Amino acid sequence: MKSLQGKRLRKGRCLLVLLAFFLLINFTIGNLTANADNIKNIEAKDCKMVVVQHGDTLWDIVNENYPDDCNIRQTIHAIKKINALESAVIYPGQSLYLPELS
Repeated sequence: MKSLQGKRLRKGRCLLVLLAFFLLINFTIGNLTANADNIKNIEAKDCKMVVVQHGDTLWDIVNENYPDDCNIRQTIHAIKKINALESAVIYPGQSLYLPELS
């Protein structure tokens, strides 16, 4: 009888851990989405345009064009979104629009 209770207890704990994991993932994704919506205007005409130079990374571009107190990861996410980039890979000569953050 004790082994049956032990199995139920372990099963219950596993379910709680899985539930906590999924809630954490859901919260993280929701938080990233909400923070990306802080872009004032995602129309190209209202954005600054930069041309990628040899050796540039999105991290470098954010450091050069935004204040020190901006959240770099969220800003990179916003740049990727407005430029329809699937990854953070950029190429020399590529034009990127930089959104104005609120």
